[in-house]
Order: sequence, then C-alpha cells, then structure tokens
Amino acid sequence: MASDPKRRQKKLARKKSKRKARVAAVRKAGSNSQSMLVAAAARGPVERCQIPPDLFDAGMGSLFFSRRSADGTLITVAFLLDTFCLGVKDSFALTVSATELDQRLADQGQTYVDIAPACARKLLHAVVAYADGLGLRPHKDYAGLERIFGDIDPAECDIEFEFGRDGQPLFISGPHDDPAMIRRVERALGSP
Repeated sequence: MASDPKRRQKKLARKKSKRKARVAAVRKAGSNSQSMLVAAAARGPVERCQIPPDLFDAGMGSLFFSRRSADGTLITVAFLLDTFCLGVKDSFALTVSATELDQRLADQGQTYVDIAPACARKLLHAVVAYADGLGLRPHKDYAGLERIFGDIDPAECDIEFEFGRDGQPLFISGPHDDPAMIRRVERALGSP
C-alpha cells in the first residue's frame, strides 16, 4: 500500500510534464496572432513578391511577400535581409490594402523588383543557412512567418545566391542594434 501514493505522485508528475510539453509546442508553433494569420493566408493567391534590385550590393534590404486573403486585403510579410552577415535580421507581418502597401513601399524611397516566389523562398533558406554557418540565428519570428510561402517549392529556382562581401562575412551594425547583440555577432565571427 505504501507504493500507491508514490505511483500516484509519479502519474501526476507525468501528466504535468505532458501538459507543459503541449503548451510549449503550441507556443513554439507560433500561436501568436501574426503566425496564425500567416498560416491561414498561405493558401491564398500570391499577389506580390519583391526585393530591392541592389540587395546583394547594398547587403541589406527587405523581401516583401504578399497573398490575397478572402476579404480582399493583402497579408504581407517583410523579411529584412542582411546578405553580408546576419541573414534574416527582422521579420513582421501586416494586413493592408494593395494601395496602402504601395504607399508604404513608396515612403521608403526604395525601388523594388519582382522575384519569382520559388526564388524568394530559396533566397530566404539560403541566407538563413549562410548566417547559421556563422553561428547566427534568424529573427525570432522568421520560422512562423516563413510559412506564408505555403507549398511553394524553392527547388524550382535555378539561381544560386552568394553571400558576404568578397566572399567574407561583413557585419555592419545598425542604429537599432543593442550592444549585447553587437557583442554576440562579433563573438560568432571571431572578432575581439
């Protein structure tokens, strides 16, 4: 009879552990509203897929990918790419009309060119792999937001992308990079 309370405690501990694991899995899968919105939009028609024409010369620029939702708005995900070093530096989603998106892009004073969705997805995967090889992780929301590509196959793109500057990683800190992030990147790159 003495083992009954112990078994019961072990059973309760297993249940608690499983419950914690389920909650963690839901959080990791991106239960936030942006990720859920993007997951639902991944079945809509592709409306826009653009990058700056000088992305690889400048080393920094945004990839915009939009799908039309059932209500006619555009679910747009922007990935701030650092092709010299960091990979996906930032990412976010927004819901806008086509006119609003055009205005936002015009306000940036940057021109954009179309890129095939398969090539955009291949670019994202490649820039993340490049940064990962340097020991740098993509933006925390990247995995959830990348799902907007749905079933688009990056293997359909035959373009090969090259990263870094002159074959070497180059870190250029931005005005919003905090000192801890800069130190982390410098350590990953082996800088003092």
